[in-house]
Amino acid sequence: LAFITVFKKLGIKTIGIQHAVIYKNNPMYSYDKFATKEFPYGYPLPDVMLLFGEFAKGILMEQGYSSEKLQVFGNPNFFSLDQVKSVLASKSLHKKYKIKENQKVILFATAMLQEYYSAQGKYNYDTQVLRHLLENFTGRNEFVILLKPHPNENTAIYEKILKEYPFTKAKIIQGDLFELIHISSVVVSIFSTFMLDSLCFNKPVIRVKFGNEEPTIPYDQ
Repeated sequence: LAFITVFKKLGIKTIGIQHAVIYKNNPMYSYDKFATKEFPYGYPLPDVMLLFGEFAKGILMEQGYSSEKLQVFGNPNFFSLDQVKSVLASKSLHKKYKIKENQKVILFATAMLQEYYSAQGKYNYDTQVLRHLLENFTGRNEFVILLKPHPNENTAIYEKILKEYPFTKAKIIQGDLFELIHISSVVVSIFSTFMLDSLCFNKPVIRVKFGNEEPTIPYDQ
């Protein structure tokens, strides 16, 4: 944001690129007072915002963003998807992550919905899912559970839970996103861009739902 402000003063055009899923009321994009000549202390926007798709554009327009600044560009991660898949297939990923070739990989991507981040453990959804997976797959050698934490997430609670299941084939892993998706048999999550990435790789995805909440993004479209 500081760069945008400085470059505008210097007359240099700026381009922003969507960095995560944009959904209604996303705190990173929920602004209505933008910087203008008349209102210089508003929220600064780049001259053009490159978006992953029409869904994101529609959400931002509903929130008051000017359509002139919004350009549907696609997600750069998937511009050469076939080539990415080919490169991943050539790697010895099972060996790298110490997984047997014949094992089915259950990949669980957390969303920081755990006790450490919520008052009185209100949102312990990630830990509930982890316990469910452990209770149903511990001791079954044909399965391995990989827990991929949200970036920079505190994993202490997950480590504590895993100690309760000493014979499980499960581990917390901070690996390359695409590598983990490539070796997975199924992807499980509550809320994560990981699910969209996995769908692009044609992987089965299970979205765990708690209560009556609806998905904030259309995973099925």
